[in-house]
Amino acid sequence: MSDPLDEELRFQIQRAQPEHPVADHPHYLGTRVRQLLRELTTVPA
Repeated sequence: MSDPLDEELRFQIQRAQPEHPVADHPHYLGTRVRQLLRELTTVPA
């Protein structure tokens, strides 16, 4: 079962970089995920 949020993120990255499949750039995907997580966790409660 795939995470729809992960699928959406994957789609957005592929749309932004159509010449670079996400599968070829695991580091880019990981960096983007960490950036999003950092933004989410630094929002004041």
